[in-house]
Formats: sequence, C-alpha cells, structure tokens
Amino acid sequence: MIPEEEQALRKQLDELGAALTLATQQFGATKARLPSITPTEQSPTWSWNRERLENPVQFLTALSFCVMGLISLNCRIPCVAVATAIGVDAFLIVLLVEISLRKGIYQPFWFELAHRAYFVLMFAFLLAALVCSFGMLYLSSGDIYNGTEPLTKSVDAAYFSLVTITTLGYGDFAPQCAHGRWLVMAELGSGILLLLLIVPALASRLALLGEGH
Repeated sequence: MIPEEEQALRKQLDELGAALTLATQQFGATKARLPSITPTEQSPTWSWNRERLENPVQFLTALSFCVMGLISLNCRIPCVAVATAIGVDAFLIVLLVEISLRKGIYQPFWFELAHRAYFVLMFAFLLAALVCSFGMLYLSSGDIYNGTEPLTKSVDAAYFSLVTITTLGYGDFAPQCAHGRWLVMAELGSGILLLLLIVPALASRLALLGEGH
C-alpha cells in the first residue's frame, strides 16, 4: 500500500507537470502571434555600441561651448567669444550634414545622434553658448545703443543677444552702424542653424514614438 505522503507528492508532481505543459503551450501561441522582424529592420548592433560613446561626446562638446561662452561674457574676452561662435556653428553644420545624409533612423552616415535628455541639454547648452558669445561681441563692438546710451553691461548684452536670436526684437537696443548690424545678421544665421537642427531631430523622435505604438 502506497503511503499517503507518497500519494500527495505524486499528485503535486502531476499538477506541476500539467502547469508546465500549459505554460509551454501559451508561450508557443504568444510567440506565433508576434510579428517577425527581418535583419534589415533591426538596429545594427554596432550602432548601439557607438551610441554609448557618441552621446557623452556630443553632450560634452555642447557643454564646453556653453562654458566658453559664459567665460567670454563674464571675463570680457572677445577672442574666446569668436572661437565659441565659430565652433558652435561648425558643430551645428556637422550635425545637420549627418541628418541630411543618413539613410534612415537606424542608419547613420557618420555617427549616431544624441538621444532623449542628451539632446535637450545639448540644445540648451548651444543656445546659451551663442547668446553669451554674441553678447560679448556686442559689448566689444561698442555699436549697440539704447537711445543715446551705449551697451556696457553684461546682463544687457545677454538680453539683447537673446531677443535677437529669438527674433523678438523689442527695439530698446539697436545697432547704430554696419559693424553691429553684421553681428546681428551673424547671430540670426546661427539661430537658423540651431532651429534647423531641432526640427528634424524632434521629427525623428516622433517617428520613433510612432513606431513604438
């Protein structure tokens, strides 16, 4: 006669086997319903590995330009302001060329773009770098006036630079000669480059969100 303990153990093992069989069948049915993904639709493995490096590199580059712009404005160093403005424009042009030449979201031409919070911070740093560097250039030009009062304060220079790059133009400060007008046009050009960068980047992020749904 089989002891009661052995009967209970056999019953538990039978229940466990039935549960495992049911789970296996459910897993197979779920797997069959999943859409098949071809290798061309997958993100290449090398892109993910490179992204880990390129995100911090692009982020630190934008942060460096921001620090240079702040130093140029606070310490009144025009040469640093010029280097910052030129460097930001060159950086934006490289990013725009990468966006225009890439074949798809997962097919970068040279490198992968920064993602999510990296890109938001990059945009803020580049905007701050342009505002501060051109603010210093406006101060050094001596050609920006508020009525009859020249632009002499760093805060006023940053304010005028910000309203210029955002095309608000309140009219309280204005250039009086050709030198100041050329600076204004240069900053507007940099602002257009920054705008051209943010629009396709946001569009690609929205496309990724659409694919996720």
